[in-house]
Formats: sequence, C-alpha cells, structure tokens
Amino acid sequence: MIEEGEVCGRLRVSRFRDRHQVEFWTASIVRLLRDFTGVSLNPQRVSFAHPAKKGVREMSSYFGCNVEFGAAADEVVFARSAGNLPLVNADPHLNRVLITICEAAVARRTAIRGTVRTRVENEIAILLPHGKARVDNKGVDGLVNGIAAMLGGSSGRLRRLQTGFVRSYALTMLGGSILVVAALLAVRYS
Repeated sequence: MIEEGEVCGRLRVSRFRDRHQVEFWTASIVRLLRDFTGVSLNPQRVSFAHPAKKGVREMSSYFGCNVEFGAAADEVVFARSAGNLPLVNADPHLNRVLITICEAAVARRTAIRGTVRTRVENEIAILLPHGKARVDNKGVDGLVNGIAAMLGGSSGRLRRLQTGFVRSYALTMLGGSILVVAALLAVRYS
C-alpha cells in the first residue's frame, strides 16, 4: 500500500490549445503505470491548468483523488513509494536492449529541442489563465514595439502610393534607380 503524504514526482505536460489532449495523455499515463505495476495505483493529486468542463466527477473517480482545475500547472503527484513498485512480468533482456537503443538515440539527438515559437506558446499557456502574463514596454519589448509601430506606419504610407497604375510603379523604379546611382557615386568619390 502507498503511504499518504509522500511525493514521488510530477509530470508536466506541455500544450498549446487542446485541453482534451492533456486529459487524455494524463489518463493514459496513469493507466500504463497501473498496468506495468499490477497495482491499482492512484495519484495523490491531479491538477490541470485549464478550467473545468463536464465530467469532473468521472475524472475524480478514475484517478481515485480530487482533480483540480485552473491550477498553476498540469501535474500528477504520486506517493514516493510508487517509484519502488516492481514491474509485473519484467523482461530483463528486453530492458537491456531498450536501454541500449535509447542511449544511442539520446547520443544522436541534437541540442535544439523546439522552435522559439513553441517555447513562447508553452510559457504563455501557463501564464494566461492566471493573469500573470504582462507586457513590459521597456527594454527589448519597447524596442520591438517601436520597430513594429514604425514599420506599421510606413506600410500604411506605401499602401497609399500603390494605386495600381503602371506609371506609379515606373516612377517608383526610377526613384530607386536614382538612389542606387547616387549611392554608387557617393562611395566612388568619397
């Protein structure tokens, strides 16, 4: 039997927009742990960052504990002793083969683990439901916002110049050619 009050570890699930995936994979992992150990293993706590929808009672019944919604992070907490449970029908030879394959895969893995967009979306998904995301208008954010405002204004002016007439485009090309010639002359005679 698992003692109350001990924490084995936390499973943090990254996600973008789909709460169903988070709930599915959390339930799947608990089910696999129950199958692997042959014990009706119940977490001490299950929490999700997204708000509650239908089926809270069924989820609490499945996990064997109260399920918290609107938490700081998605997590599953087990008793510390759950880590010492033996695997049912463990195959030592298969274990050695799988460890060799996994170590080779880790050795070949590159250091890049995702795009900047993925990392930003994961951080925002954690902060937004709790009102912790703030915009800082100084430093890097101020620079980025300033550049965006400048480019946004220039695009509006350029859009007004694009009338769709060939003479407008010809005039623009002539102006660009004059700028290139002037730059070349300035470089040559300086």
